[in-house]
Amino acid sequence: MVESKTANKKTEERILDKLVAEGPLTSCSIVSRTGLLVAGDSISPQKKETFAAMTAIVFSAAEAVKGDVKDGKVDHIVASFESSKLVLFPISSNYILVGILENTQSADRALKALEDGAQRLRKEAPWLN
Repeated sequence: MVESKTANKKTEERILDKLVAEGPLTSCSIVSRTGLLVAGDSISPQKKETFAAMTAIVFSAAEAVKGDVKDGKVDHIVASFESSKLVLFPISSNYILVGILENTQSADRALKALEDGAQRLRKEAPWLN
């Protein structure tokens, strides 16, 4: 079982590394909806665990108001800051893909990269489904 977990981690990390290498993302991670860092990194000055918890809270808050906007689910969330953007993209009912980009002009490319990454993770890392 330990061997399998190591292989799983490698798959997740490989996909996240590829997302950062190919696109405008400067950081990418997988976070559980309960706020635990599953894989990846964070360029946040906060502790990685704190960053993961806060991104899960943002996603949960958006889900809490979805009834008010009369829509069925959160497709993605983009938070814009002065010189960067935070993009949250659901992988499954239990996990979120979190990307940070410093080039705010590339938000559409980053969103597409995260969408593709989520699809790859669903296919190659089925334990995240």
